[in-house]
Amino acid sequence: MNKFYFSLLAFLYAGFAGAQQMPAEIMIGNKYFYYQHSIAKSFSAESRFGIKHIASIVAPYGSSKEAKRPGQPQELMNQVYLTYRVNTIVSAMGGMMYTTVGKIKPSVAVQFAKRFKSGVWVLVPRMDIADRGAFELFGLFEYKPSITERTKLYTRIQFMSSYGPFDHNRSYQQFRLGIDKNRVQLGLAFQSDEYGPKPVVLKNIGVFVRTEIF
Repeated sequence: MNKFYFSLLAFLYAGFAGAQQMPAEIMIGNKYFYYQHSIAKSFSAESRFGIKHIASIVAPYGSSKEAKRPGQPQELMNQVYLTYRVNTIVSAMGGMMYTTVGKIKPSVAVQFAKRFKSGVWVLVPRMDIADRGAFELFGLFEYKPSITERTKLYTRIQFMSSYGPFDHNRSYQQFRLGIDKNRVQLGLAFQSDEYGPKPVVLKNIGVFVRTEIF
């Protein structure tokens, strides 16, 4: 497994060294620390093919025994895809997904995304290519209207729901409200996480900082 991760890191470093964009965010909440990023790159300016990497970390506070109690697990999620841009809105994606619970599984997805004057919306249905694999729906709506010449209001709603063949696996809803200045966003954050067939709910309230590294 260590060899796999070293290979993955080498691949990501080489492939994403000139990435087109990398939104990265941290949230410091009352229940846990949260990190997420999304990297996308086309192989060339003219190419419809590219690569995409998505990752998130949930790190609860407290001792390891407390952190592992039901409803508050430590989580790592990684997704790596080869992408194909069908048109300006639709992209097909195939690759792999790793989660702390589900481990590594082949994955396929279709991304619908459209930018408009003050924001963007994204919708991504995804599924594991595996026996008893998961089906997932991810969505995002981001709106950044101008307040002054250099300052914008930053708002975002983001959600994900994952189901296995018979039951609910994992869901979350994220809400962000803050200020955008010089490509850095910061403000208030709220997240609701649901785990398991009879969902155990965990709510996290705090502050966030987000920026586009590339």
